[in-house]
Amino acid sequence: MKRLNLKAERVRSGYTVKEISSLIGVHHETYYKYENGRYNIPLERAKKIAKVLNCNLDTLFPISENEQ
Repeated sequence: MKRLNLKAERVRSGYTVKEISSLIGVHHETYYKYENGRYNIPLERAKKIAKVLNCNLDTLFPISENEQ
């Protein structure tokens, strides 16, 4: 499942995939796979992403009513 909020927040913040991947310490292909839902994001890395994007985890990874 694609993580549309993750990509939207990155774009809103003005980062390219290469820029944000460098800031959080992963290869750009890995970050691309995070955005496209191919890889699960470890919690500590998700926290780093939220910090770089200046938002909270709930914004990046909302829980739908079906998942509760």
